Amino acid sequence: MSHEKTHFNIYPVPENHTPPPKSVTDSLEECIPAIIEHYLPGQKIEKVIDRGTWGRRVFEVGLTSGEAFMVKFRIYAEWLYGANKSRAVYNLLHPRGLCVTEELATDETRTLAPVAFTIEKKARGTRLDRLLNTTPKSEWRVIYQAIGRHYRGLHGISMPRAGYWLDDPDKPFNLHPCDFYLQNDIGGENGSGYKLVEMGFLPISTLERVIEAWRIHLEELKSAPVALVHGTATTWTIYLEKNSSSNEYRVSRMGADDLASWDPAYDLAMLRWPPLSDIRIEDWQALVQAYGPLPHERRFLLYRLMQSLITACWAYMGPKTPDSDQWLEKFRQNLDTNMNNWVDQIENIK
Repeated sequence: MSHEKTHFNIYPVPENHTPPPKSVTDSLEECIPAIIEHYLPGQKIEKVIDRGTWGRRVFEVGLTSGEAFMVKFRIYAEWLYGANKSRAVYNLLHPRGLCVTEELATDETRTLAPVAFTIEKKARGTRLDRLLNTTPKSEWRVIYQAIGRHYRGLHGISMPRAGYWLDDPDKPFNLHPCDFYLQNDIGGENGSGYKLVEMGFLPISTLERVIEAWRIHLEELKSAPVALVHGTATTWTIYLEKNSSSNEYRVSRMGADDLASWDPAYDLAMLRWPPLSDIRIEDWQALVQAYGPLPHERRFLLYRLMQSLITACWAYMGPKTPDSDQWLEKFRQNLDTNMNNWVDQIENIK
């Protein structure tokens, strides 16, 4: 069977959807003193640390007062970073006792910097991938229990209808996320699926099986319960801190830029099969014990197919390390076999 390549935008994309010239992005650090003086008058900068780019160009700014802030420059203008999204997320999560990053300001005037930016107070906690590297494996179970509790709370927030949104969760875009991903990353001519075919990591016949599986079950995916989802539940966007008195962990913050109204199965599939890493079965069981009942297996596996295409294409833009490079190389080598096996599993579910 053959499928027409399609491309559909979930939101209007400017004609020029490339980052600013390197001369601009390289000068962003020079803007930080003026930004701090404007929004935190009288405060003195002790250090500035370039935290790299993940969606936005990020700098950590340490002050002589001991406080620290994150300045995030929006170098990709078309990405889903609404001016007031952080505030909307805060209003959703904070009353429920869930972690949230405290935003100081969002500036879209381009007077203090050549691009829009956000200033956030640096939250406490250690990134999950780094925490696992420095914590005895005997403690991993309680870490994943904390993650399960967090996502149970997050997914307990029912949303009116599925969709990505900028500043108002009650006004998501009309295009359902499942339609978007099928028409872009899975079956779009510029999406991850066709890029992997062009790169030689996936036969076209296998991609066509994935597209067909999604098309057959698309309405089932779209009729799933709608809740607040993280959107990028990766080991580098989840931060935890440990209570010294109880020895329990809690999720202290998470990357909230991609929060959306969607099927909780999307987050859970990413937690079960995390990009660029693996999770031990006993740790997954600890997460599930704290989370509660899981979604239907077929939805779980359909999201696994999609996320595997994006992972293999490096589109999640995770941290590049020798370990992640090695993991990705092995993942790509086994991609064809695994994708066919997962489609077989989906077809055999009654």
